[in-house]
Amino acid sequence: IYTGPNGETYSTNWMKELMNPAPITHNHNLAITGATKNFSYRGALSFKDAQGVAKNSGRDEVIAKFAANQNALNGWVTLQYDASYMWYKNTYFCGDFKQGATLNPTYPVRNSDDEDDYFLPSGSGQSNPVASMNQKESFQTGNYFRGSVRATVNIKPVSGLKINAFAAYELGNNNSYWYNSQKFLTNLDEAGRAGRSTSRNLNQLYELTVDYAGQWGAHSLTAVAGLSYQKFFNDGMDMANQGFATDGYKWYSMGDGDPSKEKLTIGSYTNSNVLAGAFVRANYNFDERYLISASVRREGSSRFG
Repeated sequence: IYTGPNGETYSTNWMKELMNPAPITHNHNLAITGATKNFSYRGALSFKDAQGVAKNSGRDEVIAKFAANQNALNGWVTLQYDASYMWYKNTYFCGDFKQGATLNPTYPVRNSDDEDDYFLPSGSGQSNPVASMNQKESFQTGNYFRGSVRATVNIKPVSGLKINAFAAYELGNNNSYWYNSQKFLTNLDEAGRAGRSTSRNLNQLYELTVDYAGQWGAHSLTAVAGLSYQKFFNDGMDMANQGFATDGYKWYSMGDGDPSKEKLTIGSYTNSNVLAGAFVRANYNFDERYLISASVRREGSSRFG
């Protein structure tokens, strides 16, 4: 049982110190729809604010979606549009539940009323999880856009014959930030260290297909032939530094840390690849008793050189 320098005794519920007593999540949604003879649409907007079970954690999120269908040229052409956008912010818990579950409950959270005067356990492998939670911050923000268009041409003179063109575009950006206070007790070697990283992911898909579905008496045939092309692109960077004059620098001015640059680390990456393919599939059915299926697909990837 631990006693303070003046004989003080403590009873600390470490898990309670780390958890929100009643985390609250609220959602707000708005949707609008409409239609005419040849055009219909639906739009939606939503917002979410979610507190985490752990203190100093949570997620904010905004999502917008739009979808539409259109008939044109007296039914010869059908168009479908889809688009969505999401912005988010994740705030991460930086404490340690393992320490909270095993640390001596007779230890105090702080040595005094000074909010930065945290008690530091002397046992091997022990740390103050409340100090870790409050002396380090970490969060991530990001946004994603996804959009697609599909055009279908109905070849009316040939019943069941359609030509389809599809294009999709997806772009995601993520930005991460973290900072250890200069009073960071959990790891003094990492005190005053800041970091940030970014990543971008791009995915483009294009497809062209010809579909046929027909039936003559007891005979039926469905077939599709097409081409596909997909391109991926990824890049990002990360950096960390320490030795800043004050806590106010955080990740805002990474070059103003240690003048010797010995604590500065920087990395980056870029990669891309392409996947292309051609395919044919056919199914023949006779009298709902006999079925013949055949398919051929050939693909190539830039990953193989």
